[in-house]
Amino acid sequence: MNWDGRKPAAGLRLLVEQLWPADSDVVVTLGAPPAGHQVLEQYAVMPSVEAARMLMPMDRRVATASLLAYNKLRRPRVRARKVASAAAFGSGLGKWMTRGVLSVCLPPSAADSDQRLLGHLSTVLGPGVAAIGVAAPAPNRKPTLQLFDPAGQAKAFVKVGWNDYTRGLVDHEASVLADLSSSSVPMLPRVLHSGSWHGRSLLATAPMPPGVTRHLPGAGPRPDLISRIATGRRSERFGESAYLKKIKDDCRRVGALLPDGLAERYRQRVLRDHEDLAMDFGAWHGDWSPWNMGTVGRQVWVWDWEHYADLAPVGLDLVHYTFQRRFVQGGATVGAALDTARQVVPSQLPEVGVDPALAPALVDLYCLEMLLRACRMKQQGAGQNERFMAGALAHAGSRAA
Repeated sequence: MNWDGRKPAAGLRLLVEQLWPADSDVVVTLGAPPAGHQVLEQYAVMPSVEAARMLMPMDRRVATASLLAYNKLRRPRVRARKVASAAAFGSGLGKWMTRGVLSVCLPPSAADSDQRLLGHLSTVLGPGVAAIGVAAPAPNRKPTLQLFDPAGQAKAFVKVGWNDYTRGLVDHEASVLADLSSSSVPMLPRVLHSGSWHGRSLLATAPMPPGVTRHLPGAGPRPDLISRIATGRRSERFGESAYLKKIKDDCRRVGALLPDGLAERYRQRVLRDHEDLAMDFGAWHGDWSPWNMGTVGRQVWVWDWEHYADLAPVGLDLVHYTFQRRFVQGGATVGAALDTARQVVPSQLPEVGVDPALAPALVDLYCLEMLLRACRMKQQGAGQNERFMAGALAHAGSRAA
């Protein structure tokens, strides 16, 4: 990769490594293309190479369409910024806003066949142009491409799993979406293609309706939809449940990544406190949060099913929703977000047919579930959310003492 003397944002540097294999003939450059090379893709790096947030296609019509697509899912300030940028690109002024152009090239002797991801996707989905988000590196973050046809109409969203952990997530979500496509859960993305390419896992889903709007906080976590997701529901004593066996196995497989046997000590404390409780178990989404939901009229669309599982305590999605709003959106500590869940979730549990008295057990199990998920991420080389880990370890340590 030729950065032409620039210092790219860490997310941009990683994105180039993820999308354009180093073992191919592809040359990616911010400078002039090498002599004789054919430029097959070009992107405006917005707003700059050093603070990149988006790779915009240079085609004016497609760039404008990509900036306006699904804007109702965004916060008002972000929406206004994108509308202004779209107006500039649409008027032809966009090139004057561009502070870096990333070119994807091939030497004249190289066959394009399957060396570029966009070329591969064009083969399986038809000709398309991509707009690509750039984000700061994170443990489970995957490149996501918005594909548009040459006329600027949305074609697909494409997720790319690039390491052991994210490949597993992408493959799992593809399987889940296929399995749930005819079920009674909320509106799901429709799978257009899933497969592999140069060691990456790919999942392409159909675009959502253009009028989809963001899920507003006042709409709440929609317990009615959580109940529909919780298929295979059955009641068991927690101490004898298949779910307890699952988390015990998880503690054995990955718990050693936590200090001082904390995973098993915390599990045993949770068991002592709650083993005689009768609990309902069923499927859960696993990442039930407002940013994974949208509405079109009376329809609710839900995406990011990569953590879906068919065995969890019913109500865990409610805990996740409240925790994530406080921890991610509100910037609260892990302890404060868990406290909020203990206060808020009891009033919601009857709507999913669960006794409010089970809220403390659900919060304990949620923290353990998330710690084990973080261990799986680390075990597979994906890193960790250090802010979450510090707080969750402190909470688990105090409970296990």
